[in-house]
Amino acid sequence: MQQAEKRLLKALKALKRALQVAEASRELHTSPLALADASPSVSAVLTRVVSSCNDVGPLMRKLHHAVNLPGAAVADEGDASSKIRPFARETRTRAEPLPPRRPSSRKRKAPERYLDPLSLPPVKKLTPDEVLEKRLALAPRGEFGSVVRSCLLAVRHSLFHTAIAQLQETCRTLADAKDRGADIALYMDNIQAAVTSTVLSIVQREIRVERSELRAILVLMQRLPREFPETAKLRRYISTKYETPADEKLCKMLVEVRGWCRDDTYSVSVFENRLQFVKETMEGLTYEGYEPHWDRTIAELLFRLGCCLQAFGIGWSQDQRYDTIRSLLYEMKSAERRH
Repeated sequence: MQQAEKRLLKALKALKRALQVAEASRELHTSPLALADASPSVSAVLTRVVSSCNDVGPLMRKLHHAVNLPGAAVADEGDASSKIRPFARETRTRAEPLPPRRPSSRKRKAPERYLDPLSLPPVKKLTPDEVLEKRLALAPRGEFGSVVRSCLLAVRHSLFHTAIAQLQETCRTLADAKDRGADIALYMDNIQAAVTSTVLSIVQREIRVERSELRAILVLMQRLPREFPETAKLRRYISTKYETPADEKLCKMLVEVRGWCRDDTYSVSVFENRLQFVKETMEGLTYEGYEPHWDRTIAELLFRLGCCLQAFGIGWSQDQRYDTIRSLLYEMKSAERRH
């Protein structure tokens, strides 16, 4: 092996010298000075160079053949051997035939059907009672854990009036703690479960509850650091099931003012009395679930009262009436709002 290695090194050195000779001959061949000089010594050198170049090709082919022979000696770990190894390994790998495939007795199984997301069973949505049980199982902790747990138990036991009172007390306790700077976000999921179950019972069972109690729940819910979806539902329920005392009087007043627009007589005191009632209704907000700023009757009343102003003379009082109607119309949010 050592002798083979020495021979290979000598051959590589000779090859490198041959390449240097070939490069030198190419430079001489392309040089115009070489063509211009026709002395016998230059011609002899060129002849030897050409002969050396002709020997480079056969030497390269023999070297390539010797390296690719099976069982060839490994060259040194220098740069030359590192360039030859991958090439020899790749050629040898390609030359080796693949072993024949053995017949298998196992039967190929058909591929399993891929799962279709649409074919998966829908995720079961928990009912309000199941959510309530889940919140109770988690056992609220902290400073207000016992108060919140009592509220959840009252709602679960279907003690309706007790549940409403307990819900008010719990919301008030948490709202006061929030105003003092305490962090009550930990209990909002529990309050959400209690509110959902309570409002659902009120709407579905139509249990008679005082309007003031429902209004108190709404006011307390607005003080908590969460927007409850049940707030809008409870407002609609109150506006539908509970009569607003101002509605009937506003409708009668609208009929009266429409007559004024058809040349019915009216005095300044009657006009100001009707305008004052509309103003107090909008500013009072005494009925939870009733939004006077969205009331179409009030919007039309203000518009027609503004048209009736032309019956009065010009003066400071007239300007005051005009400014009042204009400011009230600006606060209106219904589609019948007039500017």
